[in-house]
Amino acid sequence: MAELLVIDDQPELLGSMCDLLEAPGRRVKPADTVEAARQALATGKWDVVVVDLRLEDPDDPTDISGYRLAMDVLQQHSGTEVILVTSYPETQVEDVPVGVLSKARGVFAFVPRGTAGVDFPGWLRLNVDLALGVRGLRSADARSVSRP
Repeated sequence: MAELLVIDDQPELLGSMCDLLEAPGRRVKPADTVEAARQALATGKWDVVVVDLRLEDPDDPTDISGYRLAMDVLQQHSGTEVILVTSYPETQVEDVPVGVLSKARGVFAFVPRGTAGVDFPGWLRLNVDLALGVRGLRSADARSVSRP
């Protein structure tokens, strides 16, 4: 069973992403706050985490708390694939476009939504499928290496 955690503080977007990613053999858990996401991360093992770039977080006054959460997932949950989604692809972090920086730091995919010409549902579904496939290949590789 593939375990997906989807994080967004806008209920309608969270619900639509979860519905979009539901499929046989998958469990999709929504988290609507940074606190709920951290609790889910602490208590579960996730194959893919989809996180919105901009999440409201009273402990983080910046508008990129989702990016910070994504970086925490990459550091603390080895093997979990992270997909960053945003309606603000022009956002900069450390004077670098967030899409470029997040990919350089290990995010599996950066998927803009609400951008002309971008099929957000199709791109999100495709990238989650690819992330699960890559994760499966890595698991198979690890099993074959550990056999005598």
